[in-house]
Amino acid sequence: MLEPSPEDPRRFMPRVRFDGTAIEFEAICLITWDINLLLIAVQPFEKHLPRDDMAMAPYVPPSDLKGYRSRNPNFQFICEVDQRNGFDRATKVTASGRLTNSKDHKDFFDDACFFQKFLPEDLDDTTRMPYDS
Repeated sequence: MLEPSPEDPRRFMPRVRFDGTAIEFEAICLITWDINLLLIAVQPFEKHLPRDDMAMAPYVPPSDLKGYRSRNPNFQFICEVDQRNGFDRATKVTASGRLTNSKDHKDFFDDACFFQKFLPEDLDDTTRMPYDS
């Protein structure tokens, strides 16, 4: 079970563990800042991951938030979606998995940044739509 956030008991702190060879993570993201916290928690360990010399494919964003499946089998982002006026809006993004090399980290970072665009700025924000500034 994830620990509640000290700022807001409706939110959760990400859990990140580095065992010397891989970064394991678990997070429930309800607002954009929750994904930032996950990225911040993973960042200190990223430099210890082995380099993957495979060519990295350009990021192709998913066409469907709800049915999205990561192209990387080592982790998963699952998005709960609310549709209003024909727009998909994320209400909760659950992330979990294991990063074992630099390619995993790049794929993880790309996916996290993508889903961050669809989460509200705060839990009481009911008007923000995707890509609003």
